[in-house]
Amino acid sequence: MHEMKTKINCLIFDFDGVIADTDLARFYILRDILKEYGIDLSNRFSMKDLNGLSTEAYLKKNYENLSSSQIEGIVRKKHHLHFTNLEQYVIPFPGIQETLEYFHNRFDLVMVSANPYKNLQILLNHLGIKKYFKWIFGREVCENTDLEKTYSPIASKIQREVSECIVIEDSEYGVKAARKAGYYCLRFDPNNRFDPGLENDKAKTHSELKKKIEKYTTN
Repeated sequence: MHEMKTKINCLIFDFDGVIADTDLARFYILRDILKEYGIDLSNRFSMKDLNGLSTEAYLKKNYENLSSSQIEGIVRKKHHLHFTNLEQYVIPFPGIQETLEYFHNRFDLVMVSANPYKNLQILLNHLGIKKYFKWIFGREVCENTDLEKTYSPIASKIQREVSECIVIEDSEYGVKAARKAGYYCLRFDPNNRFDPGLENDKAKTHSELKKKIEKYTTN
C-alpha cells in the first residue's frame, strides 16, 4: 500500500459501477436488442468486456460485422430504453448519497464517465447528486481514439496536479486508465467481480470507501 505524499484536494468518481449499479440492466437491454440482429450476446459475453466502455466502443470492439449505421441504431435504441426506465435500470449503491454529501465540502468532486455528457446530466439529476460535482466530464473528454477511457486530459481541465487527486473506479479499463495517467486509484468492487489489478487499494462498500479516503487524506 502506497502512502499519500501530497495533500489531496480532489476526488474523481466514475459513474457506472461506482455511483450506481447499471451493469446487469445494460446487459439485458443489449441482449434483447442484439437478438434483432441475429446476435446471441450470452454466447460470447463477459461482464468485464463491457465494464468501463461506452456501448458504442463495446460493439465496435467485439462485433466487426456490424456497420456504423447499425451500431448507431443499437446505441440509440439502448439509450431510449435505458432513459425511459431509469428507476428500473439505474440503482444507486447504498451509501453513495452520504459519501458525496460527506466529502463535497472538503474536496472538489469530479465526475468522469464513458457516458455522453448529456446523458450523464440526466443520470446525475435523476439520482439528485449533480449538485455535489464541481466538474462533470463525459466520453467527449475521457474517451481516446481507441475508444477506451482515458484520464490524461482531466488534470489540466480541472487545473489540479495528478498527485492532488484520488480516482474511484470499478472496471479494469477504468483502473488501468487512471493508473496510466498517474493517479492514485481506489477500486470499488462490491460484488468481488475483479481479481487484484493495478489499483492501489479497494473497497466493497461506500462505508469502507469513506474510511479509506479518510485514512489517506487525514494529515
